[in-house]
Amino acid sequence: KISNIKDLENKILNLEQEIDGYKRQLMGKKELIKEFEGLLNENQNELKKYQIERKNMIKSLNDYKQIIDLYQVMTSTKIVKRSNNDKDEQQENEKECVDDKQQFLCRTMNRFNNNAMLEYYL
Repeated sequence: KISNIKDLENKILNLEQEIDGYKRQLMGKKELIKEFEGLLNENQNELKKYQIERKNMIKSLNDYKQIIDLYQVMTSTKIVKRSNNDKDEQQENEKECVDDKQQFLCRTMNRFNNNAMLEYYL
């Protein structure tokens, strides 16, 4: 019986050592988890900053695109004051306009099709 008690004490000691080893491994894993969570949070914050910067850049690009589009329309538009000779040739347009008003011919190149031109009166 004494040998059985000694064996049981040895088994208990071994089990306690094994439990201590598992506890140390668990603590190490918890520390790794905390470290990786910190890295994950940093990466998520950087991603959010990147997304905000990207949105701001897209907005800026859209603003510049609008400016360029307006510039292209302005540089491709020619406005000419109609002379009296032109008015005689275009009697239909004269009926629609009051005689006291000035009339301007506006020509705009189509930027999508270089061969097309839009012509209208202002």
